[in-house]
Amino acid sequence: MLEGQTGDFEGEGSPGVGDCMPVDEEPGGVADGDSDEDEEMLPADDEMDEDLDDEGPQEDPGPGITFVIDKDNPDPFAPTAEDISANMPINLSSQPPHLQVIYALVTWLHLQFHLPRVACQAALAIFACLLFCLNPALETPFVTLSSANRALSIDTSIHFLAVCPNCREVYPANFTAPLCTRCLSPLFEDELTKRGKIRKSGIPKLRYPYLSISEQLSPILAIPGVEDLLDKWRTIDRSPNYYQDIFDGRVCKTLRAHDGSLFFSNRPGEEHGPNNELRLGLLLGADW
Repeated sequence: MLEGQTGDFEGEGSPGVGDCMPVDEEPGGVADGDSDEDEEMLPADDEMDEDLDDEGPQEDPGPGITFVIDKDNPDPFAPTAEDISANMPINLSSQPPHLQVIYALVTWLHLQFHLPRVACQAALAIFACLLFCLNPALETPFVTLSSANRALSIDTSIHFLAVCPNCREVYPANFTAPLCTRCLSPLFEDELTKRGKIRKSGIPKLRYPYLSISEQLSPILAIPGVEDLLDKWRTIDRSPNYYQDIFDGRVCKTLRAHDGSLFFSNRPGEEHGPNNELRLGLLLGADW
C-alpha cells in the first residue's frame, strides 16, 4: 500500500497539472520570509549545480553520425529517491495537543475565511510569544503557515518542472543545464534579479506544475476506511446479464496483471484482493 506523504510547497492555489505557466504570472501569495517577487525560487532542488552555465551546443561529431533525441530521456515524470523518502507521513500523536489546536485554528482561518498568509504567520508568532511567556518549558509552534500545514500533513508537494518556452520540451525538477537539449533555447531566467541580486537557484522561464499519481493517491489511501470502501465491490452479489457497475463489464473481467493472472480477481477468500493486496485501476480521460 502506498504511504501518505507531505510536501514542502509553499505556494497557494491548486494549479492544474496540464497548464504551463510563465513564472511572472504564477498565482498565489509570496513565499514565507521572501518579499522579493523576483527572488522566488523553484521548490524542487536546493542543491542545483551552478557550474553548468558554460555549457553550450555540442560540436558536430562529423559526417555519417547523427544524434538521436529521446523525448523521454531523461524522463521528467520519473519519481526520484528524494520524492519517495523525503516526504514521510507525520505521526500526529507525537505532537503536543496545544500545538495541534493552534495549527488547526490558523489553517482553518486561512482555508475557510481566506485569512492572508502574513496574518496567519503573525498569529502563529503571537501564540509562540504567549506560550513562552506563560511557560517557557512549553513547546512553541512554528511561525510559518507552510510549516503549520506540514505539521498537520495537509501540505501537498507540487513539483515545478522546467519547460522549454520554444519547443515545449519538459525537463525533470533537478535539471540544471541552461539550454534546451533539443532547440538550445534558454530555459532559465537571468542569474541576476531585477534588484541586482544573485538567485540561489534557477527559475525556469516556463514551469509545469506536476504531482505524480502515487503522490495524489497516498494521502487518500491513508484515510481510515478508504481501502475497505475501494474493496466493497467484491462483496456485491453478481447476476448474469445484469450490469450494476464497471466491474460487471468486459474490461474488468478480462484485464490481466503483469504475471498473466486476472487483475481484478474475486475468487472465494479474496474479499480484500489476491494475497490481501489492494488493486486499483486508473482511467485517463482527456477533454479536447
